[in-house]
Amino acid sequence: MRGDDAINRTGGLQARLMQTIVLGAVVFSVAAGALAFVLGHQRAVRTSISTLSDLAQAVEKTVAIGAYAGDAFVA
Repeated sequence: MRGDDAINRTGGLQARLMQTIVLGAVVFSVAAGALAFVLGHQRAVRTSISTLSDLAQAVEKTVAIGAYAGDAFVA
């Protein structure tokens, strides 16, 4: 009987260790996913702002050319 108790205690210890490892892996995965999301979002916002700035510059140049040429359709 005494050997059975040792096996049960060891199994319980192994189960707790496995739970701790799995919980740690889940927490790490959630934290890494959240960090990746935030960094990706920031990069997307920077790219969008840059694209809109480039578009605004292109429109400004087109309007300036139209105004200089006196073309009401382009301006």
